[in-house]
Amino acid sequence: MTASTSHPQPQCALFSKLPAELRFQIYQLVLSQRADLTQPVDQYALYPMYWPGHTHHTHIDTRLLRTCRLVYCEAHAIPMRSYTHHVGNSMRPWLPHGAIKWLYHMSTQQGAHPYHLHSRFMDLQPCNFWRFLQPHLCWRRITWTVHVPFERDFPDMQEHSCFMGFLAQLVLPATCHEVNLELELKVQSMPSVTQLFDECRTLKLKRADGTALEVDQASSVRYTWKKVRLVQSESGSGSSTPTLDIGTRFHSQRLCWRDDIPRKVCTSYDFLDCLSIRAGPGEIDEIQPLL
Repeated sequence: MTASTSHPQPQCALFSKLPAELRFQIYQLVLSQRADLTQPVDQYALYPMYWPGHTHHTHIDTRLLRTCRLVYCEAHAIPMRSYTHHVGNSMRPWLPHGAIKWLYHMSTQQGAHPYHLHSRFMDLQPCNFWRFLQPHLCWRRITWTVHVPFERDFPDMQEHSCFMGFLAQLVLPATCHEVNLELELKVQSMPSVTQLFDECRTLKLKRADGTALEVDQASSVRYTWKKVRLVQSESGSGSSTPTLDIGTRFHSQRLCWRDDIPRKVCTSYDFLDCLSIRAGPGEIDEIQPLL
C-alpha cells in the first residue's frame, strides 16, 4: 500500500487545502501516545510499575488511520514513533507479559519504527539489558531503571567489573540517539552506587554502525521522588476531606548518553515524555546535577 496506489482524496480539505507540513502536525496531535487521566496507575501494583512520568495508563487513538488508505500511508508510523514500551522485571513470571512478548514477533517493517524502551528491573544481570535489543527493533531511545532497595542487594566490586565489561561490549541499534541508566535507591547514601556511576562515565556506548554515544553531563542528574496520592480522611463530623499521603521516598541517579543530534529530532512525536523531571510540590524534588 503506497500513496501512489491510493485515491488522492481531492474532495477532502485535509489534502486539497492544507500543506503537507500542517497535515502531518495534525497527524501527530491525533495519533501520538497520551496519558489517560481517567486511569491512574495503582502505586502498589506489580504491573504496570508506578514511577514519575508513568502515573497514568497510556492510550493511542488510531481511528484516524481507518478513514482511508492515503491517511494510513502517510501516518501509520506515528503511533509506534511516539510510544514508550514500559516493561517490568523478567524474573517475575506471573506478570502479564502479553504486551512484552509481541516485541519479539514484530516484522522487520514494524521494527523500523519503535521509539522508546523503558525497562525496569532489580539487578544488573546482562540479560535485562540486551533482551530487547533484537536486530529488527530500531529503538530511538532506551532507558534502564535498576531498583536497588538496600546496599546489601547491590553487587560487589567483582560484579561491578563484569558489568562494566558487558556494558562496554553492548551494541545498540544504529538508530538509537539516547540511552539512560537509572539507579533507584531507598537510602540516600550508597558509596558503591556512586563508584559504579563514576566508572560508567568513562564508557562510550557502541552503536551498530560503528559510532558511539558519549555521556551528556547536562542530562545526567540525581533527584528524589516520592509516591504521593490523595486519600479521603474522615473528620469528626463524619465528612471526608482529601489529604496528601506521602509514601515511600526514592533517591535516583540518572546517567545519560546522547549523540549530538538535537533532542527534538528524537522526541518530536513524544507528547508524554515519561522521563521529564521537574522540581515542585508534587512527586519530584531535590534535582541536582550528577557531579
